[in-house]
Amino acid sequence: MQEEGVQPDMFVYSSVVGAYCAVGDLQRGQEIHRRIVDSGMTPDVVVHNSLVNLYAKCGRIDDARSLFDGMQVKSLASWNAMIAGYAHLDLGDEAFDLFRCIDLEGLGPDMLTFINLLGACSTPEFVDAGRNIHARVAALGLDSNLVLATALLDMYAKCGSIEGARSVFASMADNKNQVSWNAMIAARVEYGHPDEAMYLYHQMHLQGLKPNAFTSASVLGACVCVEQGMQIHSWAMSCGFEDDPVVRTALVNMYSKFGRLEEAAKVFADGQGFQNDPVAGHDSIVLQNSIINMYARCGSLDEARACFDSMPRRSVVSWNVLMSGYVEQQQGEESLKLVRCMDWQGIHPNAFTFSCVATACSLLKDLRAGRAAHSRIVASGFDTDRVVVTALMDMYGRCGSVEAARRTFDDMRRRCSTRVDVVSWNAMMGLYSHHGQPREALELFGEMGLAGEAGNEVSLTLVLHACTHAGLVADAVEALARGVEAGIVPSREHYACVVDVLARAGKLEVAEEVMNNMPVEPGIGAWKCLLGACAVHGDAGRGSSAAQHVVEMQPTNAAPYVLLSNIAKAPKP
Repeated sequence: MQEEGVQPDMFVYSSVVGAYCAVGDLQRGQEIHRRIVDSGMTPDVVVHNSLVNLYAKCGRIDDARSLFDGMQVKSLASWNAMIAGYAHLDLGDEAFDLFRCIDLEGLGPDMLTFINLLGACSTPEFVDAGRNIHARVAALGLDSNLVLATALLDMYAKCGSIEGARSVFASMADNKNQVSWNAMIAARVEYGHPDEAMYLYHQMHLQGLKPNAFTSASVLGACVCVEQGMQIHSWAMSCGFEDDPVVRTALVNMYSKFGRLEEAAKVFADGQGFQNDPVAGHDSIVLQNSIINMYARCGSLDEARACFDSMPRRSVVSWNVLMSGYVEQQQGEESLKLVRCMDWQGIHPNAFTFSCVATACSLLKDLRAGRAAHSRIVASGFDTDRVVVTALMDMYGRCGSVEAARRTFDDMRRRCSTRVDVVSWNAMMGLYSHHGQPREALELFGEMGLAGEAGNEVSLTLVLHACTHAGLVADAVEALARGVEAGIVPSREHYACVVDVLARAGKLEVAEEVMNNMPVEPGIGAWKCLLGACAVHGDAGRGSSAAQHVVEMQPTNAAPYVLLSNIAKAPKP
C-alpha cells in the first residue's frame, strides 16, 4: 500500500494494530505505533483503543495506562480495553478503580464491562467484589444472559466459592451449554474435587450434551489413577478427539503425572504429523513444549534437549520451558547458554525468559552476569514486571548485594503506575530477614502499611522471624499487634515466633502466658521453644510442663528427657 504512495488512514492503522494484538505481536504493533507518531497524524479514539488493547494484552500495562491517561476523548470501549488489560494480568484492584471512575464519568457500563470485571475477580480476596457485580447484573436483568452467567460461574470458581458457582450453575437450568459445563468441570478439577468433576462429566453425557475436546482435556486432569485416564483416553479416541492438540497435550500430562513416560512419549509420537500441518502447527508446538516440560520435570534433561533440538519450529515458550528445566535442575550455566542461542536466532525474550535468566544468575551467584541481565531487562521494558523484578531482587540477595535489591525494589515502586503487590514486598522483607537486618525488615513492614498494602500471613511471619533471630522482643509483640490491626489472622506459627523471642529473652512467665491465651492450640514448635529456653534458664517447673506436652505430641522424641535431665543437673542459682 505504502509502496504505491497510498498513505494509510486511521481505519487501516486500527485494523493492523488489532491484527497484531490478536496474535500477540508486540514488536510489530510498536512499529505501527511509531509510524502513526512519525506521520504527524492525530490518532482517533478507535486507534487509541487498539493501541491500549495491544499494550495491555502483551503485558505492557504501564504503557497501556500511559496511552489511556493521555486520551483527550475516551469511549466506553476505551475503559473496557483498560479494564480488560488489568483483568488479564490479575490486577483486580486497578480494574475496579477504573470501574468506579466509569460511574463517576456518568458512563453506563455494558455487558463487556461486567464480563471484564468478573475476569478480574480471579482470587478469593475478590469474591465480595464479584458478588457485588453479580447483584448489579441481576438488578439490570442481565443474569439470564448465557455469556454473563458463564462469566459469573467462572468468577465464583476462580475465587474458590464452589457454593457460588453451584448456585449460578443451578440457576441456569436448561440453559446450560458446553461452555457452562466445561467451566464447572474445570473449577472442580482446579480446586481439588476430582470426584465431582467426574460426576459432572457423566451427568453431561446423561443429559444428552456431548462433551467436546476441551471437556476431555479438563477431565483428564481429574483422573486419580492411570486406569481412569486410560478410560477417558479410549473415549476421546472413539470421538475423534485424540488428534486434537489440546487433548493430546492433556494426555501427555496425565501419563506423565502417573510416571508412564512410555505412554506419554507414544501419544507425542503419534501426534508428530501436526508438525507439517500449517493450520495445526501452533498446537503442535504446544504439544512438543509439553513433552519437553515432562522430561525436564523428571530430570531427563538430555531427552528434553533432544526433543527441543528436533523441533522444526519453536516458540519463545519452547525456549522458556527448556530454560526453566535447566534452572529447576540447578544448571544455571546451561540456562544462560540457551539465552545466548536465542539471541543468535533472533528470538525476542519475554518476561518469563528474563525471570529465568535472573534465577540462573542467582544459582551461579554471578553478580556481573546478573547486572548485565538487569541492564537488558531495563532496556527491554520489563523492569516493572513483578515476577522479573522479584527474580532480580532474589539474585542480588543471593549475591550478597541487599542494597542493590532494595534499589531495584524502589525503582519498581517509582516506575509502576499500579500498586506493588504483596509478593514483592515480602521478597524484600525476606532478604532483610535472611541477611540479618531486622530493623530494615520492620521499617519495610511499616512502609507497606503506609502504601496501602495490608500484607498477609507471610509478611507477618517474615517480620516475626527477623525479630526472633535478633532478640527484638518489644518489636515482635508490636509487629503481631500491627498485623492483627491490618486484618491478618495470626496463625500457630506466628504465636510460636512470639513465644520463641520471649523465651530466648528469659521472659518465660510471659511466654507461658501467651501460650495459655492463644486463640489456637499451641503447636509442638512453641512447646519446644519454651522447653529449650527453660533448659537454658534452669526453670525446672515450666520445663517439666513443656516436656510433657512435647512427649504427648511426639512420644518417640527423646530430646525432652535429655533437656529435663540437663535442667535437673544444672546448679541452682
